[in-house]
Amino acid sequence: MLAKVNEREKAIYLRQQGKSYSEIMLLIPVSQSSLSLWLRDVVLTDEQRKRLLLKKQIGQAEGGRVKRRFRELKETKTINVAKKAIGKLSKREIWLLGIIAYWCEGSKQRKGNISQGVAFANSDPFLIRLFIRWVKEFCQIKDEDISFNLYIHKTGNIPSALDFWGGRLGIEARDFGKTYIKNHNVLTKRKNTGEDYHGLIRVGIKKSTDLNRKIKGWVIGMNNFV
Repeated sequence: MLAKVNEREKAIYLRQQGKSYSEIMLLIPVSQSSLSLWLRDVVLTDEQRKRLLLKKQIGQAEGGRVKRRFRELKETKTINVAKKAIGKLSKREIWLLGIIAYWCEGSKQRKGNISQGVAFANSDPFLIRLFIRWVKEFCQIKDEDISFNLYIHKTGNIPSALDFWGGRLGIEARDFGKTYIKNHNVLTKRKNTGEDYHGLIRVGIKKSTDLNRKIKGWVIGMNNFV
């Protein structure tokens, strides 16, 4: 019983010195509920309250950094494991991958435009590079039959966008065709501004009406598996 009295007096003294509950509990082996009961009548000075508030804020910030770092490490580990699971793609797998990518993002022939050629548009450099490799490797398209056009909102930076895409695709500024400016109001939460906005690239293939029909046939052939 005397030990408890001594612990209580020591806790009150430490609290009067402006110590936080966590600091006191490091020195005295007592539950937080008991500590709250012992210290409920202790009045802190304004300076002590400011110190404890600052300490709490610093602790919360540090806790946030630790959680964020843990989340980043977990994300990196998950991505690396998944990346290794892909392994090396076979030639056939790349061919099929290109077919699916084109059917998602490429131009299709319609009843009102049965002569539509092959064109692929996207804002992701990976998908654009995939398409270029695909048409060259599997469709035997030559460089001189490929055109590049930048489509960008009026708020975008055209020179910066051309530099971005030129670097990602390994082409020169002279290899780009006409740049198309989008002036309409975009009814979306996406903001077409900032350093991360580079518009999108439309890759066109000359005299490719029959190729577009061939791609459609490949897609129909894949329908048998789903």
